[in-house]
Amino acid sequence: MTTLEFRNKIKNKPNFNSYANYVICLVPIILGIYFFGKTYNTANNINDWTHKLIYLIPFSLIVVGLLLFYLISIKDNVHTFKSNLPIDDKMSLINDYFTKIKATNISINQGEISCLYDTFLNMHLILNAYLDSEKIVFKIRIFDFGITELGVTDFGLSYRHSKRFMKYLSQTI
Repeated sequence: MTTLEFRNKIKNKPNFNSYANYVICLVPIILGIYFFGKTYNTANNINDWTHKLIYLIPFSLIVVGLLLFYLISIKDNVHTFKSNLPIDDKMSLINDYFTKIKATNISINQGEISCLYDTFLNMHLILNAYLDSEKIVFKIRIFDFGITELGVTDFGLSYRHSKRFMKYLSQTI
């Protein structure tokens, strides 16, 4: 299975959350543009440089909106870790990781692995992985209330846990 096939297999259909993510991103950008228009006349009429600092508020809102768009773009990332270890060794390393994170609902089916685990603040994450003779392909995403692919509303939690799993793999293999 290639990385693209794995991505297509685990990708969910667009649902309300996908559209809600874009609305969440657009709100700070629109507010930033609105406040920029409101403060433009006031700040330009006063020559004191401290009054020009009022531009930080709309600029910050626009930056937050763009950052949220970035978080949406990386939510579909599937990570690939290249390794020439035998599949049994890779499986034992991943099982060690599962015991380390106290994973539940572990299912293994012909090189495909999925598990569910909890984080520090009781957020549920699901790890989907595929083992091949050349690579490990995986994706970690939030799984709460039966909803996956939250994107913006997980505040980068799945991204951080993907980095943590990649770090674990690079240190052990």
